[in-house]
Amino acid sequence: MKISACLIIKNEEKNLPSYIDGVKDIADEIIVADTGSTDNSVKILESLKRKFKLNLTVYNFKWINDFSAAKNFALSKATGDWIIFCDADEYFIENDRKKIRPLLKKIDPEKSIMGVIISLLNVDANNHNMIVSTNPQIKIFRNLKELRFKRAIHEYLEYTGDEGPISFFESDLTVFHTGYSSDVIKAKTERNKKIILESKDMADDFYLAVAYYENNDFIKAEEHLKKSVEDMKKKNASFLVEAYLLYINTLKKLNRPHSEIESLIDDGLKAVPNHPDFLTLRLTDSLMEANVEKTEELCSIILEKAKDETLRRKYLNKIDFELPYVHYALGICHQIRNQNDVALNEFLTALKSYRYRDYFLKNVLSLLEDDEKKAEKILRKYYDEKTDAEFLAKVFADRPRDNLYKTFCKDKNSIDYMLACQNPDETVKAIKKAATELTKPQQRENADENEIKEKINTLALCFLFLDLNDMLKAQNELKMLPHPYISVILRFWGEVMPTMEGEKEAYNALKTKANVYLPKNLREKYLELNL
Repeated sequence: MKISACLIIKNEEKNLPSYIDGVKDIADEIIVADTGSTDNSVKILESLKRKFKLNLTVYNFKWINDFSAAKNFALSKATGDWIIFCDADEYFIENDRKKIRPLLKKIDPEKSIMGVIISLLNVDANNHNMIVSTNPQIKIFRNLKELRFKRAIHEYLEYTGDEGPISFFESDLTVFHTGYSSDVIKAKTERNKKIILESKDMADDFYLAVAYYENNDFIKAEEHLKKSVEDMKKKNASFLVEAYLLYINTLKKLNRPHSEIESLIDDGLKAVPNHPDFLTLRLTDSLMEANVEKTEELCSIILEKAKDETLRRKYLNKIDFELPYVHYALGICHQIRNQNDVALNEFLTALKSYRYRDYFLKNVLSLLEDDEKKAEKILRKYYDEKTDAEFLAKVFADRPRDNLYKTFCKDKNSIDYMLACQNPDETVKAIKKAATELTKPQQRENADENEIKEKINTLALCFLFLDLNDMLKAQNELKMLPHPYISVILRFWGEVMPTMEGEKEAYNALKTKANVYLPKNLREKYLELNL
């Protein structure tokens, strides 16, 4: 039995090494149709051919805005019994590669089986390989002249033979697709949109709706989605859930009433009962309402349905993308009930699934505010201080300036780092720097009033880290603050004094920032003032 790996390319030099690595030990021949590359794609293929001694042939095919034509040209050159047809940005996971040939040998005698259904995992390689969605696709099929691609874009396989009923084998194989990565998806979307809108007969209602949606023409998108959803419901098509989700987002873009959107979600749940992608929409609402019972019930159903492999393989879905959020929602429920240990476990489960959603980590750190050692251990387990520095800086921007902040935020010249040292000398340095920052906008003509207020708040906040015994070291800077702020600071450190006009306003102006920046002991002390 011979296997041919077919591929069409244009400027895929970045993806070709991974693609070839994925098929070189599976395919007996590799057929490449180049549709006009201007980069080093062909040179890279020739180099890989020599390196691995591959049976690889590159053919030129003039691009005519028709993906099926290019793919069918590649198929015409293949001599294998079975075809593996992936894109250059797709690859089988390593453990699955050795399964393919034995699987094909097993099903080859069953002539009614025309191909193999695999799970395509769409991942964002620029966002730490986050799973965006999964969908069933036929990437392996028999090499028959009656089995060819149809439609110029968003092409699909069509069998035109007259033999009895045909079927496709549902496998447990998985292909990763990096075409959803943020650095390529925009260009790809623009390309597809242009082709579809220039030749509307090339696509069905769903893909026309996608093109109009991407073109911000939500009225026309809605028009085609109505038709698409009704048509897909009759066929129970694999894109039915995706069509509903796009329809829901379209109504949101059109600012339709919440009741109309809820009605559409209900319709989706009737078409595909308890599908996790629909239930997650409801989960967000129940979480915002702090409805613990409803949230837990939804989470339970979602987690159970997520195990349904038939459901996973039937529809393009975002189940894996949403599961971490489900555990996060459960964590919030337990936190509301003061079951902090259970809440922490749920937040950690969410974090293990995807560690780059900042609010997952923020909730973990919030629960571990009294256990810095455990918090630091978790941070070091999941993150690298150098490669994840930007992400950690984003998370810690909303964290108290405490020892943990000092450990993971290394800018020693920043006011925040100096405050995190919680050392009088370092705090005085922070105060002097904040005072200098305040004078800059004050010295400008037409200075922005909001900017000056923000600088005043920062300077005042610094004094909450410095007790009365050390206040003399920064008395000149203290005098730069409006009197109500000085009164709040002195009251914070235990001075008994009559209430000053504007003091409550100063207290409230500082309150939001103090609630974020101050370590727990200082934060509680500040809130106890209750002016």
